[in-house]
Amino acid sequence: MRDTIIGIFGGIVLLVTLLSFAFMRLTLGDISNKGEAQRAVTAAVAQFEVEGLRIERWLYAQADSDKLRQPFEASTAAGANDTAVAAANAIEQAAKGAEPFARIKPLLVVIFDPKGVVVGRNGSKRMQGDKLGDRYPVVVSTIQAGSTGSSVWVNEPTAEQMLASFAPIRDANRKIIGGIAIGTNLNDERLQSASAATSTRALILTVPGGDAMRAVAKSNGVLDDMLGAVTSSQQALGGAQAVSLSGLGPQYEGAGLALLGYGDGKQAAVLAVTELQSIGRFTTMIWAALGALLVGLILTVVSAHMIDNYLSQPISDVEEGLLAIINGDTEIRFELEHKVLGGLVFRLNSLLNQLLGVREDDTDAEGRPAHAPSATTFGAALHVDERMISLTADDVADAGALKDEAAEDYYKRIFDEYTAAKRELGDPVEHVKFTQFEQRIKASEREMTQKHAKPVRFKIEVKGKEVTLVAVPLE
Repeated sequence: MRDTIIGIFGGIVLLVTLLSFAFMRLTLGDISNKGEAQRAVTAAVAQFEVEGLRIERWLYAQADSDKLRQPFEASTAAGANDTAVAAANAIEQAAKGAEPFARIKPLLVVIFDPKGVVVGRNGSKRMQGDKLGDRYPVVVSTIQAGSTGSSVWVNEPTAEQMLASFAPIRDANRKIIGGIAIGTNLNDERLQSASAATSTRALILTVPGGDAMRAVAKSNGVLDDMLGAVTSSQQALGGAQAVSLSGLGPQYEGAGLALLGYGDGKQAAVLAVTELQSIGRFTTMIWAALGALLVGLILTVVSAHMIDNYLSQPISDVEEGLLAIINGDTEIRFELEHKVLGGLVFRLNSLLNQLLGVREDDTDAEGRPAHAPSATTFGAALHVDERMISLTADDVADAGALKDEAAEDYYKRIFDEYTAAKRELGDPVEHVKFTQFEQRIKASEREMTQKHAKPVRFKIEVKGKEVTLVAVPLE
């Protein structure tokens, strides 16, 4: 039996596992995190744009002050430089406590004329006369247009590597007389801050360098084999949509997007690289299915042993008992309390008693029936005493009272007396119903009247362990 159970249920477990695997495979397919790189790079570029716009707005408000106009009102170049340095230092100090610079470090504050020639900078008298507009023409064109803007300043000869935002400076008549720019850090720390604020994915910032792109900053988590995406990042420049990058292994996905909002969008590109993690791959799902199959088979084997032990032992006992009966031991009866086989064993004992002519004992320990009789069989227990039937009514003291009692009161009274007497003897009376009792009494009365040619009624007497109906003549 044990092997049969294991075989049947093991097959069922295998079939269910295969069907479950097939359904999951069809439903899930190859689900993965593909496309996460595009989302990561889009979020990072948006973060940079927001930072640039907030700095531009703050700088525009700062530029509308007399302190920034003073360098352009000085009579000498030296005086202009001194006042420009003082004004730049004041802007630097104000920026350190301003909200737009909460996670950004201001590195350079520079004041320049409408042609992009530097008047002065913070912390030093250097750069005076430096032609900033030649290096970054977009600064001059934006200021001359009266607008604010941001740009990527990466220049190896001057060791500049920063993101700059700038705003025009106007005189009292709102005429543009120059501009101010703030350069903020563009390094690994800045890229890590952008990654933490957006997707936490690996970010790389690249800029054009001759015939190829080069990486100038990267966030934490950038591995050497991810840097292969730098070569193909040039295709992201100038576009408004993220593009997929080549140069990565099959385990990675890369996407690039131009650093929009900084110049013409061709000055830098932000790259995001993610490791592909397939959720619904065949190899991943098959191991899960095999694990479920193994657990199912183990549970099948354990359950088969438990079922076998639960059924085999009682069946073996019955088999041995029947063999003993066949060999002549007719006194054997099976005593087995079993939820499954208990009914079968009871019927087997009854069959043996019938075949061997043995009357079954259906009484309890005190000799009463072990099971209460039903409402249709209680009449067989009525005992009628006819000892008074030969007397006349005058000879019986109770005859007059019985004769004068209304019929419905009479039948109800003797029913109550009968059931009360039965209860005192400890006999069950739940099966005794008044309607059947009344019919049985009336039938007995008719039978006695026909037999003795005189009407009778009954009274209740208790004799020993029995309740008796004594027939009383009414004439």
